[in-house]
Amino acid sequence: MAPNVARKPKARKSTGGKRKANGGKNMKAALKEANDKLSKQILSDDPNTQWEIDEIGPIHLNWGKKKTKKTNGQLVKKYYSKLN
Repeated sequence: MAPNVARKPKARKSTGGKRKANGGKNMKAALKEANDKLSKQILSDDPNTQWEIDEIGPIHLNWGKKKTKKTNGQLVKKYYSKLN
C-alpha cells in the first residue's frame, strides 16, 4: 500500500428518518398521542338508546412489557396484561 494514499470514506447509516417523519417525536410518543385523540372523541348518542347485540367477538388483551432485575442482577423482560 502506498503511504500517501487517501482512504475512501464509507457510507454511514441514517438514523434520523423515523423522527423526522413524525414531526420530531419518536414513534412511541406519536402513537400514544394518536390513541389519546381517538379516545377523547365523544359519541353524541342518546344514553337511553337500547342496542341489540348481533354477535360476541373475541376479546383482545392489551399486553405490556417492562424490564426487571432478578436477584442475581440479570435484566429480564416481564410481560403483563394492561387493564383499562
